[in-house]
Amino acid sequence: MNKRLKHMVQGIGSLVDISPNTNYERYVPYHSSKERMEAAWNRTGKHLGKAIKKVSNEQKQK
Repeated sequence: MNKRLKHMVQGIGSLVDISPNTNYERYVPYHSSKERMEAAWNRTGKHLGKAIKKVSNEQKQK
């Protein structure tokens, strides 16, 4: 019976906690989807450029 009561109290507690105290503002994007995609592709281009340069340098050493 003790276990049952514990589970019941936990269940009631989770029902009562409708509005959590967590601030989710940091997960909300500030920029438009177009701006975020543009930034992502710019970062991708930079990473590809670095990789191409690294491979090119490795090929020159051979």
